Amino acid sequence: MFSHADLNQAAIKGIYADPSAIQIAAAVKNNQQRIRSFLERAGTRVDSNHLILELITNVGYAGEITYDNVEWACMRKLAGIGNALKLSSVGEFGQVHNGKFITGQDEIISLVARPVDPNLSFQDYTPAVYLYHEYTNLNWQLGTGKPQGVSIIEINLVALLWQYAKGVEYYQRTKTPITSPVYAQQHVIARMLPSYMDIAFLNIHRWVAMGLEVEKDVPTRVVPVPPLRDLAVRHATKIDEALKRGSPLPGVVLRHIPQFFSTYEPSTAIDRILFRESGSTLQSNWPREIVNWEWALFCYQYDNPAMQKDKSNLKVDLERFEDLRVLEKLKRPVQNHYKHSLLFPLYRILEQN
Repeated sequence: MFSHADLNQAAIKGIYADPSAIQIAAAVKNNQQRIRSFLERAGTRVDSNHLILELITNVGYAGEITYDNVEWACMRKLAGIGNALKLSSVGEFGQVHNGKFITGQDEIISLVARPVDPNLSFQDYTPAVYLYHEYTNLNWQLGTGKPQGVSIIEINLVALLWQYAKGVEYYQRTKTPITSPVYAQQHVIARMLPSYMDIAFLNIHRWVAMGLEVEKDVPTRVVPVPPLRDLAVRHATKIDEALKRGSPLPGVVLRHIPQFFSTYEPSTAIDRILFRESGSTLQSNWPREIVNWEWALFCYQYDNPAMQKDKSNLKVDLERFEDLRVLEKLKRPVQNHYKHSLLFPLYRILEQN
């Protein structure tokens, strides 16, 4: 559906920008560091058997603490850990987990071992990120208290273990006591928020494009946060109107949606597109295909003749995916969710032309 060439072409086309984006960007810039600092010092904790702690324990690394040794240990143990914990990885399709990160939420969790910059501060790594979810809340909280669809999360084992090694070194050097469950909450789970928030902002645009009501945000009780929901709905409404007046390519649709939370550099929803990595397998890659098709379904809310050339490739990819019977490996409610909310709508769009 998406190609580097098409996305590069989209990057040079003009876009409509609504002034509300400036207000949202300023609110994020002026508040994000304060909120992050609070969450990283809050002292909250995960359960002692949390998946993040299981992963750290399962690597079982006991050699000299150098980045090269940590990366090698993670690469070597990736397949075994993925198989043991039923996470989508190089040799395992994985299963749908429930409530690992948001209570009651169905979650597909992809495990990778990807090199990272070893020289970052340990607080700046993001070992776990959201690739997809269906929430729209912009209140710096994971979830809203009720499940929404199926979330897709990626955990980079190298980033996780190297961050932990540097974190332990920091807390020992500063003689600051911290338990593993508190560490996991403050430095792994809290660092998932930027990717979560960027996708929530994109979801508001999706909801507006599909004519769905965007829920009101519930104010967080632990730290004051700026009210972004109404500004985001306004931005999405103006962008929706502008896109409907034109004939955008899929990449142009995504380029109209800023991403304010994951980076201090200018970014757009084009960054949400996931490409196959070198050496990836079907077992590790299929969640990425699901993510891209979700964004494709959003782009097709603005279907026009300029998008026609992408549809033949999408049809081939969907048929290959169904031939491989990937969904049959998941529990039936999740199979039905993807069939009715994603695959069938995409086929209907393809059949219209």
